Amino acid sequence: MPLTITSLQYTTNDVEDRILPDIDVQYILKRDTTSGSTLKDGDYVLSIDGEVRTTGQTAVHVYAGRLISLESERERHVIIKAAWDIDTLLKEATIYSRYLLPAVEAGLVPGCHGVDCAVMPGLEEEEAGCLILDYAGQALYDRWNTMRDDRVLKLLMIETLMGVHQCGIVHGNIEPRHLTIQSDEDGTYPRLIDFSEAREMDTVCSCRRGKTIKDVAEMKMEPRRDVWACDEVWHWCNELKVWPPRLFPWHGICIRVDDLLAGNVAVVAKTKKTFEEWDEALEEAYVGVCTFLEKHYPEHEQTKRIRAIVDDEEALKKICAEFKEEMERQGDWVEYPEDTTEA
Repeated sequence: MPLTITSLQYTTNDVEDRILPDIDVQYILKRDTTSGSTLKDGDYVLSIDGEVRTTGQTAVHVYAGRLISLESERERHVIIKAAWDIDTLLKEATIYSRYLLPAVEAGLVPGCHGVDCAVMPGLEEEEAGCLILDYAGQALYDRWNTMRDDRVLKLLMIETLMGVHQCGIVHGNIEPRHLTIQSDEDGTYPRLIDFSEAREMDTVCSCRRGKTIKDVAEMKMEPRRDVWACDEVWHWCNELKVWPPRLFPWHGICIRVDDLLAGNVAVVAKTKKTFEEWDEALEEAYVGVCTFLEKHYPEHEQTKRIRAIVDDEEALKKICAEFKEEMERQGDWVEYPEDTTEA
């Protein structure tokens, strides 16, 4: 698939100065660097429409562009990653070609058309080149901060990540610019891009042991990291608030939600400030616990019971007064709950 850059000088002002100093450059495709490419054999013109961004210490320039067939004049929208350090591009292309073909075929990551080495007078062979990938949609910048409120989109994103893990790859650098989204009449499709920091898994994580997105969705409470056995999925499920939390943060101490769901609101009140009265501490705890449980465990029976107590002012005052009396009878020494902040 030889590429020329005939149209570059007409579509951008500075690409030639940065990476392509000679308009007679020709690109030659490196073997074994494609993955899921559906381009037909033939000659293509690479047309750059503009720079998207510059990434990394190795100055990889990312461009939006088109591959134009010289035979049919059909265009394919692509993303071009260009660099003088071709080894950087080859590393990412190797991830695609060795591991990610199933993910490409499933629509989880873009197709990879390979690394093309720049060939021109005065340039050492394979010193510079570009990695060409299918365009995969708009980055999730605008929707990133609201994803926590969109459970469907969150689960689609986690499912995409799990699909990549099933290929034996850890992405290693998930952030808004590395997640894209496309929508059509059949639905919404998140995709992962930029595998420049990806690596082969050194252990078999839960995604490769049969865990599915259904397992993620049906979790009633955030599991421990070691129990879930997949750090990257566990981290992003927590980052995006996919699972109800198992710890309740209160005045600098994290209390197990299991205690709250067992009706033990007193354990929260026992973290009170020194100057605070016991009845005031318990009343504040009831309100705080009620708000927390209604947000994360709205259907639990204990949530409804605590809400009923909070709504019944007389009942709450009586419970708090009895608690104060009991605590004063015990004296100043109180066994505070263990801090269980470690995941």
